[in-house]
Amino acid sequence: MAADVTPMWRFSKPVNSEPTRCLYATGWPAEQFEYLQVLFAAYGPVELVRPSNLASSYCFAMFATAPCAQAALAGLNNMPCEASPSARKLCLRYSNATMQPQQSAPPPATARTSDQLGVPGLQLLHDFVSPGEEIELLNAVAHGPWQHLAKRRVQHFGWEFDYSVRGRGLQRWKRR
Repeated sequence: MAADVTPMWRFSKPVNSEPTRCLYATGWPAEQFEYLQVLFAAYGPVELVRPSNLASSYCFAMFATAPCAQAALAGLNNMPCEASPSARKLCLRYSNATMQPQQSAPPPATARTSDQLGVPGLQLLHDFVSPGEEIELLNAVAHGPWQHLAKRRVQHFGWEFDYSVRGRGLQRWKRR
């Protein structure tokens, strides 16, 4: 049986200084990724905008043509981010993109019964949270108070970790 193959774009530095249809963008807060997509779209058709991950503030954008990417670079490079407390600026560079096949991972093993969990006393409750309640919970977390750190953002529920006392033998946890 053949494995499923999913195409995956791989981005890299350009070999020369010629404009490409792809841009590498950094310096923009990850939580404002959707706004960055809107900014790019103002310069022409955008085929793909892919963030690196949720913790980083860089992404890759693939425009329909190189002139669209060139216009975006000219219009948006070094643009200040108004919502950034540290006055960050958007930094754009050309990037190359190549499509590479990627083996799709097998689905993770899923427990369907409490016995399959393998933990004595742990009970699996199906449909404990309704689909509507699940959406409410996810929205409550997404719109809750976030603490923005150098390379991540966190939320605390109950006890809060004190990042300022790192490894000094002091109490690192405090009641919120």
